[in-house]
Amino acid sequence: MKLNLIRSFFFGLISKTFDIIKSGFRDYRNKERFKEVIIDSGSSFDKKTILNKNSRVLKNCVINNVILGSYSYIGKNCLVQNVKIGKFCSIANDVIIGLGKHPIKNFSTSPIFYRKKNTLGINLVKENLDFNQYEETIIENDVWIG
Repeated sequence: MKLNLIRSFFFGLISKTFDIIKSGFRDYRNKERFKEVIIDSGSSFDKKTILNKNSRVLKNCVINNVILGSYSYIGKNCLVQNVKIGKFCSIANDVIIGLGKHPIKNFSTSPIFYRKKNTLGINLVKENLDFNQYEETIIENDVWIG
């Protein structure tokens, strides 16, 4: 019993150490890539993202295919994708922008009626419906989103 407890503690400690090293490396890479931006810990960015100088991304955000204007910030715990954000914008904590859309002119908006592979795992269609699920969102200058 004691040996199992010691093993669990040891392997848990090693796992947590690797997580800290991995997240620290990600944070270092972010600061190297975006030298004129304030980036808090725990955020991730895809290769398409552009953060302009004097902007800020607070902790634990996921940012994909975003252009963030100067003097704008994104609050903590946000998911932002496929968005152009202007200058002097304020985006509050826990905001989600740019999720996929659903077709609204069909029989139903449920993905089982337009996607072969969907969240529910139910296959009712032979082919995926052809529509742009991820359109770009444009947020102009000096906008507050709360």
